[in-house]
Amino acid sequence: MQHRLGEQDGFTKRYIINRLVYFESFRYVNNCIACEKRIKSWSRAKKVSLISAFNPTWEDLAADWGTEVEPLSPKADSSLRSNDKSKKQVLGSQSE
Repeated sequence: MQHRLGEQDGFTKRYIINRLVYFESFRYVNNCIACEKRIKSWSRAKKVSLISAFNPTWEDLAADWGTEVEPLSPKADSSLRSNDKSKKQVLGSQSE
């Protein structure tokens, strides 16, 4: 959100870089840092290829961040739970 709103001075504010088009998740920060350094050393063409394979339309993956989300109603929540039970029953009957 800070990048999107231009709250931090620096590269992203100067060049108006505010869309998230690629990300990876890591369990350990050291692995994250190593991956970031590896990708930063790549050519622009290789980076574009990576993004296009992951997100062909270059959609902003964080477009709805910071927007309010309607909470589930208790009725919807209970129907989801009952739906999960029926799925388990169907799966259980297939394995018998």
